[in-house]
Parts: sequence; C-alpha cells; structure tokens
Amino acid sequence: MKKLIILIVTVFFFNGLTKAEVADTMYVMKSGVVVAKCPVADVDSVIFYKPTLQDIDGNNYTTVTIGTQTWMVENLKVTKLNDGTPIANSGASAGVFTNAEWGALSSPARCWENHVSGPEPVGGNMLYNFYAINSGKLAPKGWHIPTKAEWETLAANVSQPNVIKLFDTTCGGTNELGFKAIQAGCRYTEGGGGWYAEGNNSSFWASDSYTVGRGWAFWLRSTSGTFDVGHSLYNYGFPIRLIKD
Repeated sequence: MKKLIILIVTVFFFNGLTKAEVADTMYVMKSGVVVAKCPVADVDSVIFYKPTLQDIDGNNYTTVTIGTQTWMVENLKVTKLNDGTPIANSGASAGVFTNAEWGALSSPARCWENHVSGPEPVGGNMLYNFYAINSGKLAPKGWHIPTKAEWETLAANVSQPNVIKLFDTTCGGTNELGFKAIQAGCRYTEGGGGWYAEGNNSSFWASDSYTVGRGWAFWLRSTSGTFDVGHSLYNYGFPIRLIKD
C-alpha cells in the first residue's frame, strides 16, 4: 500500500501539483494526467457504474453492486420477451389497454404508467403484469427478476430506516448506494381499475408468488425510509428491476 501511495504522489508532483494540493484532494486520472479533482471533504461516497446489461430491444442499462448483489440501476423497459415475442401493450379499442381490458388479461402485458391514449411515450415507467414474469422470458441471459428473499437481502444491506440511500436525488433521496430508485406507482384492477400514484416512493414486483393468482411486491418509502412488502393480483402492473445471477 505504501508503494502505491508513493507512486501516486510522484505522478502528482510530475503534473505540477504541490504537496498541499495532494493532501486532502481526490483525483481522477487518465494516462497519468489529472482529468478531475475535488476536496475529499466534499465526497460522501464513490460509485462505479458499469454498462453491462443490454435487453433484446438494444436498451443499455448500467448496474451497481450493493453488498454481494449486482442490480440494474434503471427500471426495465423492454418491449419483447427474450425469444422475440412482443409483449402486448394495446387493447382492441383505444390503442392502449383500457382498465377493463388490463384487468381481464391472463397473458404477458405491459403499459406505461398513467398512459391512457396516443402513441407510446419516449420515457417514463414501464409496468408489467405478473404473467410477463411467469413467462420466464423477461430477463437477458445472466440476469433475473429478484425473488422476495433477494429484495429482503437488499433491505438488510441498507438497514432500515435508511432506504433514502437508494433513492435518486430527484425524489428527495441521497443515492449514496447508486440504486437510483425513482417515483414509480402501479396499475390496479379492483373497482374498475386505475393507477396508484406513489409520490416519492417506488414499487416493484418480486419474481415469486404469494399464492396462486397473487405475486409478492415491494414498496420503497423515501418518506419513512422503509421497505414495505405485500402481494398483489397477477394482473396488477408494477415496474421491474433485474438482479445478476
């Protein structure tokens, strides 16, 4: 370790830096040249993102390691199963699924949160029903939808009530762990169906069933800093994150 420190300091001096400048400053270097620097006191954590995941549509996702788990940083937005089969996103009448059509589904389907008419939006939260999960064909090779136990491992790694560390700064979080949870609600089916707005909270499917017809789901609460776990009907729509095998 001492040799490494001496080597770095030597490089710094060759780049015209004084001893005082080196002492309490973090440097980012490329080919021996300083490309960025900032005071150590201004840094809470350093997060390394890797663009290591691509879905069948060609969407690229960055990933982050938290504890022993490697998670996708963005919500899934794939439009096809990994065998190339399109995931249904429109009904017979309005060009999108009406609430009644969505509630009657028993096959893989997707929708954009709060999207009720017109062409597909460019961005937003893609929601999937549990039948898409049960297809076993949503995730690229080497990745999968996290189980209830894997979500609980993440919760243990974060240690409640510190879930705010998982939330993006746009949602009042600190993103100290690089997970970048964003505002994300769900689509429900009871009482004619509709949308649950989650405010500064995020919701996600797990991959396992609670019982026949109901799947486990998790809610990350930025306001209370906690994980909530529950179960919802298969024809609910939730966002999905992937975890590495």
